[in-house]
Amino acid sequence: MNVSVRRHHVIVFLLIWPAVWAFGYDPSTFSEHSAEQERFLLGESVAGGQELHIAYVDAGPEDGPVVLLIHGVPTSSWAYRKVSASLAALGYRVIAPDNLGFGNSAKPSGREYYSMRLQAERLLALMDYLGIPSWLQVLHDVGGLITWEMLGVASHRIEGLVILNTFAYEEGWHPPRSLENPLVQFSMGLIGFKNRAIIRTTICNMLVLPDKVDNDISLAGYYDPLLDGADEAYLAFMTSLDEVRERLPEYQQILRTHGKPAVIIWGGHDETLVGEEAIPLFKRDLRIPDYNIFLRGDAKHLIMEELPALIVDRIIIFYPHSK
Repeated sequence: MNVSVRRHHVIVFLLIWPAVWAFGYDPSTFSEHSAEQERFLLGESVAGGQELHIAYVDAGPEDGPVVLLIHGVPTSSWAYRKVSASLAALGYRVIAPDNLGFGNSAKPSGREYYSMRLQAERLLALMDYLGIPSWLQVLHDVGGLITWEMLGVASHRIEGLVILNTFAYEEGWHPPRSLENPLVQFSMGLIGFKNRAIIRTTICNMLVLPDKVDNDISLAGYYDPLLDGADEAYLAFMTSLDEVRERLPEYQQILRTHGKPAVIIWGGHDETLVGEEAIPLFKRDLRIPDYNIFLRGDAKHLIMEELPALIVDRIIIFYPHSK
């Protein structure tokens, strides 16, 4: 790390802590994170006639540049807590929802609730409810599919993209197929999400590099929602991979037609979403310059858990207050 980068991190550190105190969102446990969340009651058109809610974090000043953080499966807004706290401290307004079926959002039973189209419509409804006309969108994993759906119907509202380990192409997407793979065992019900030890091992061995998750308290934010029913939405996704694959050409066309300025930050040791294969295609279709592409050898899949400071730094540069 050169001297200028060190100085930048020191400046960011000094700025963050007074603002964290002022804006309040800096959870150290999943319970604290949950206590900071608000609830948005979904309308009938995106709730299937049920009374369902979306839980979300709304942190930072109301007049700050807005950053919408979209998680993947089977995680929640907890995965973004470090990024959210730092951005809010730096004067950004952070909206970090739990998609339906995950985190502290409602968890209805039935695959029909969990299509990417409906998840996208719910997030647009949330932003309407909050009165936010436009924003920067950060996406991870299946959050990319939700984002492509949003771009297809509301591209004028998304000012830019920060792309973290996701997919829109066959290339680079290697979903687990073998029944020996723990993720497939989860999805097929051969083992359950009801065992903390199994979930802990899966996160530590498959999703992050060794020693990149702080402690068991951090891990609890990942497995507690799964123990509380989030496996339903995850199963819905894992059993619809063929349908997802059929939609990929449509998503690619959306990227070419409605593409936005973008930054790519990718954990290079991800075995399911392989950056070396996918990044050249995102670069081509979104016309991303090399200086906005970061393939990191010190991260795996959950890059916002592993390298939150890098993500915050790139957002500050890419989407400054004086945008």
